[in-house]
Amino acid sequence: MAALLFAPGIARAQDTVSIALGDPNTSTPANGLTQIEQDMGFTTAVTQTGSSARSTAPPSGKTGQYLYLTTADSFIGTPGSVKELYVTVRYFDSGTDSFQLEYDATKTPTTDDPAPDPANDDPVADIHRVAGSGLDVVHKTDTKTWLTHTFHLTDVYFGKREEGGANLRINDLTNDADGNPVEGEAPEIISSVSVSKTNPIHLNIPQIATPPTLDGKLDEPYWKTTDNLVRLCSGAQDVIRPTVWTGPDDYCADFHYAWDNNALYVSADVIDDVPRNNDQLCGDEYGADGFEVFWGFDQSNPSRTQQIDGEDFHWFVSAPPAGTPATWAYQTTPGNADVELPNGDCSSGNNVTIVDRADGKSGYIMEFQMPWSEWKSHEGVSHAPPKAGQLIGFTMFGNDGDVEMPNANGMTYDQEIAFSWANIPGPSGHPNAWLTIQLGGLASAATLGDLNGDSKINVQDATLSLRIAVGSLTPTDAQKTAGDVNHDGKWNVQDTTLILRRAVGAITAFP
Repeated sequence: MAALLFAPGIARAQDTVSIALGDPNTSTPANGLTQIEQDMGFTTAVTQTGSSARSTAPPSGKTGQYLYLTTADSFIGTPGSVKELYVTVRYFDSGTDSFQLEYDATKTPTTDDPAPDPANDDPVADIHRVAGSGLDVVHKTDTKTWLTHTFHLTDVYFGKREEGGANLRINDLTNDADGNPVEGEAPEIISSVSVSKTNPIHLNIPQIATPPTLDGKLDEPYWKTTDNLVRLCSGAQDVIRPTVWTGPDDYCADFHYAWDNNALYVSADVIDDVPRNNDQLCGDEYGADGFEVFWGFDQSNPSRTQQIDGEDFHWFVSAPPAGTPATWAYQTTPGNADVELPNGDCSSGNNVTIVDRADGKSGYIMEFQMPWSEWKSHEGVSHAPPKAGQLIGFTMFGNDGDVEMPNANGMTYDQEIAFSWANIPGPSGHPNAWLTIQLGGLASAATLGDLNGDSKINVQDATLSLRIAVGSLTPTDAQKTAGDVNHDGKWNVQDTTLILRRAVGAITAFP
């Protein structure tokens, strides 16, 4: 799942409830999502890197492990009437332990009980259903940053049948089902939780003034931010065979995205124990190492069940064995027909660079650009570049192939691992399985540093910058664009110092 501070997107207010955790908690709408402190669910207020949060570590003399939450009656209405929800958790990624979401679910019918009454038949397995049928476990990777994960719930009941009237709980997995401590597991730090009836915006892709140098160094500042980060590093994300993944050393990848009027840019930082093992032909790039992108320019109907020729695209990038040129291709519908590059062999030329990792870990680094001129309909008409603020249908797959895998027909192929960012199978030809993202705008010289929108750079802007840097104020999208005045991909006191110096005339321009 994707990493950014949750944005409610185009959902109406009554379709989303959220809670900012701390001391005190703040719920939006008021009391729409509330925390329940109780036995096995006592938490501690903490501050982590400037953000208020709650830790599942209990206070002295209390018991913890869970963070219990419940939704207002007005949000769900009659229990079971809302079947599908999206729960987004913002957590601090410290350590390499795990956590999962459990919730009050509708009982799954069986042949012995084909039409159970969930109000009167409440097995614990359904009251505490694990999101993703036990597979959607978030594995942290110790980046020491705030990340988010969105759980997709498809069998919601929410009759407040969990302990204390809760509808969902975050389990830090510090104890097993018998109450025995689990080695290596630790409490979690959670800053916010949002519950939405509609698919939220999961990713914000920045517009950039200077395109990346495709050298595999990943030293551009936008390759270091989190709003445009897609992390594929959990067996729960493999929608084909999740039990094959053996851990982060097997496959763990960070993808970043950026755009300008010429192209979409992608960086891939991949850990892989058997890297760049792709001998597939043009059109079969998904078969082994590499990635796939599904992209829809027209997201006015996110429930559409067929791709639109010239608007919806599916393309691949492969990472073949060292010394072999990387390949790329893209597909459009109807028919998912392969559309080769003009030279006919899918060779990418200067559009992709793949290098071995320089940190001693097994894997590879990739930088890639997909010019908008190559996003073509079946008639060969190029799509116009998108615009800032545009909503896009999007998901992606990370592919890994260490060994040949058999399929149901006895054939073998090399797509051993297929990690879906949306945690939804079957995105090819089915854009209703894609998520909604948004394209950011470009900060101009006139707006950079102007946080209050008065077309000036003054002490008021410096004050706002300081409040945002220390975590006491959440920035708007416009402020996010204008606040990174030193272009290091982060918002910190260094930006505040530069804005203040500019405000008092000590400098006349930002670096």
